[in-house]
Amino acid sequence: EELGYCYKRLFYYDLYAFIENESYFDDLTVDGWFPFIRLIGDNFDKIMLYYKEEKKHNFQIDGLISKFTKEKIESFTQHWWRKKLFSDKRETLEAGIDSFLQNDRKGFITCLYTLYPQIEGIMGFDYFKIYGKKPSHKKLVEHIKQKAESKFNTVSSTGFTSEFYTYLNKTVFENFDLASGKIDLSRHTTSHGYANANDFNKAKALQAILILDQ
Repeated sequence: EELGYCYKRLFYYDLYAFIENESYFDDLTVDGWFPFIRLIGDNFDKIMLYYKEEKKHNFQIDGLISKFTKEKIESFTQHWWRKKLFSDKRETLEAGIDSFLQNDRKGFITCLYTLYPQIEGIMGFDYFKIYGKKPSHKKLVEHIKQKAESKFNTVSSTGFTSEFYTYLNKTVFENFDLASGKIDLSRHTTSHGYANANDFNKAKALQAILILDQ
């Protein structure tokens, strides 16, 4: 197992070096990105270059986002519906994805308002199914970390479970503060109506889809 881990580190050397660079990772997550499973490879190589070169090549991010067509998204969402937690919410989730595919500001707004609550809802239902009670916010995020660790427990995995736990706390479940003006897009700012209108963009909408997929 140790040899396999060393092989993985060597094979994904650039990816690990990037994720373990605190400055790069902070910049990445502030913008809502993560080494999502659907991005690792050529797409995430472009994202890494984008941040390493201090965002001088905006076209790379825009070009990457445009690759997520209806056909590409359906290529992985088809696997969602095999899970009851997702199939029970299929119409709602597809409504959010269809809004993303409208490819305009109204669509991105609708997508985010639709999908962000579903991220918490799917996690919450899964927790309830196991423990028979509603989770606290802390328990909910700890639960998704445990689920990720059980899913990505092989030597060849690049699930980055600890980092995903940090990412969720910094993005989806980040608290807001009106006094300081810290009202970044999150589950809380969208549900309470405080989110900044400029945050409802195509990148954030795609990130919501990729979070659900992860």
